[in-house]
Amino acid sequence: MITLIKRQTRSSLIKAIFIGSFSYSISVHATPELSDAYIGLQANNQLKSDFFQVLVAADNENTPYLNIKTTLKQLQTEIECTNNSCKLVLQPDNQVFTINADKKIYTIKGKEHPLPKGVLVKKDNALWLKYSFWQTWLPIHMSWSLENYKVVMQPQFQQLDELKSKHKQSIEEAQRVNKKREKLAAATAQWPTPAWNMELSPRLSLTQTTDGEFTASPSIYTNIDLFKGTLSGSLSTTYNNTSQWDNPDYSWYYQRQDPQGNNLFELGDIYIDNTLLISGYSLENGFSYQRYPSVNQQTKGNFSYHGVTQPNTEIDVWRNGFLRKIVYSDSSGRYLIQDSGSKSGDVYTLVFFFKNGSKIEKKFLLQVTILV
Repeated sequence: MITLIKRQTRSSLIKAIFIGSFSYSISVHATPELSDAYIGLQANNQLKSDFFQVLVAADNENTPYLNIKTTLKQLQTEIECTNNSCKLVLQPDNQVFTINADKKIYTIKGKEHPLPKGVLVKKDNALWLKYSFWQTWLPIHMSWSLENYKVVMQPQFQQLDELKSKHKQSIEEAQRVNKKREKLAAATAQWPTPAWNMELSPRLSLTQTTDGEFTASPSIYTNIDLFKGTLSGSLSTTYNNTSQWDNPDYSWYYQRQDPQGNNLFELGDIYIDNTLLISGYSLENGFSYQRYPSVNQQTKGNFSYHGVTQPNTEIDVWRNGFLRKIVYSDSSGRYLIQDSGSKSGDVYTLVFFFKNGSKIEKKFLLQVTILV
């Protein structure tokens, strides 16, 4: 059965099409009667779709439930879903968020929480989440405008395009540093190194819908040189004229590495990379100490290293903190790195930048036997 419903407002005539207006009995908890509908979907100032499928409740607000997988795909995220659960990994810090319909739980960075009644629905081999619960589960704010029949999303995490843009900017900056270094190498003047440095990056996002809902999302990011290491932190929150201030979301991270680059000390919200036996995992207020392996080579000042990774992966090759070159793995994932002018004690860092926006680093200390 197809029913056409029209709703007249003071400003415009809004039309919505509901297909199969019977209630769905397959649900995680008791939910109101739900029907198929199509709405507008917007992320920040970008319209993602003006005909986005949702489920709506038969209440005064036509409360929408959004398909978890298709919604997060619109935000270029790394999302995997089955009939009963979804797992989201946010980059670049590999933060893991899960939701499970059978167990009636959701997790935030490894911490489990019970699912409230009526927020999650199973239908058509997919999971549908009530719009107002998204910001409880994920660092994202959602607002629903009945007048415009539109959901506006404000993600508080970096999307894939942002990650790629920042990575490109960092590479371009490293190349500029290399050119400056080459010019300074010919000069005799010795410039003092500053005792410490601090960087602050504030950001404010403002949104107002046509029905008068106002949202402000301030955030700040900082990097501070401290005790011969680097302290990084972020703080973000959201203000809404209906729900007021949300609980702030924050993270911090401290890293210190010895001058030789073969010992790494980390504190705070850290990610432990994959190994052959253990998959990668995140730690909140954690601690990590790593000693990087040595690589022995017999060479006439030429460095060579090969391996296997994901196909068509960008690999940035750094030596002693300076970018040397960028190579790419082939369609089978194989790569070969060659560099000249190596000497014993050099520290090589290989940064693997994957298609999903994530990064991993591989570091080692070079021990060279010179062949005459």
